[in-house]
Amino acid sequence: VALGRPLIADPFFVQKIADGKVSEICKCILCNQGCTEYPLIKKTTLMCTVNPQVGREADQPVSKAGRHREVMIIGGGPAGMYAAVTAAKRGHRVTLLEKASYLGGNLSAASGVFFKKEIEELKKYLITEVERNSIRMELGQEADSSIIKKFHPEVLILATGAVPAMPMIPGIERKNVTNVVDVLSGRYDTGGKVIVVGGGMMGCEAAVFLKGRGRDVVLVDIHGLDKLGLGMESRL
Repeated sequence: VALGRPLIADPFFVQKIADGKVSEICKCILCNQGCTEYPLIKKTTLMCTVNPQVGREADQPVSKAGRHREVMIIGGGPAGMYAAVTAAKRGHRVTLLEKASYLGGNLSAASGVFFKKEIEELKKYLITEVERNSIRMELGQEADSSIIKKFHPEVLILATGAVPAMPMIPGIERKNVTNVVDVLSGRYDTGGKVIVVGGGMMGCEAAVFLKGRGRDVVLVDIHGLDKLGLGMESRL
């Protein structure tokens, strides 16, 4: 048995199996970014998409804090869940606020494509870790000044994520125009005929996703076919 990337994602992989704690394993999502693309092509230090401690083990040990604080984290995506679990492991009392009725954030959209089920596993792992560390969850609750005052946290962490960039095109504000995140997460039904603008990684994923659902799809991009899926080559 040989293990490479799984031990970067979770150095306690073997120990957790031996202890019967398979659900607590942080699995590699096969992205080849922090362990292959970045060190070999971009000449960075070793990193890992699912394990933020890789390359920083000595600099940022997760140890018990000297004083336990009330910590509020706004946003239940991957950043918010990682922050919540880390703070809880340090002994802080953590409240995680998420305006949706579920945790996951953009991981829900990223795992919506049938060939990216590893990301669904990452989402399940993070949710399990949040539950296992007794983190208080406030779901379906959008953050505002009144709720922050109600919980009165000593530390407030914003992990609200990014929003898709929309180009300045006449008519883009119409109801029949949306972004790839809403499509992949199932929040928007495109109907039968779809134009996908942008032939990068997410555009190609959206086109394949929609075609697999029987839609009539046209993919358009400002560059030629030789630039289709630009940025994906090094991850093959």
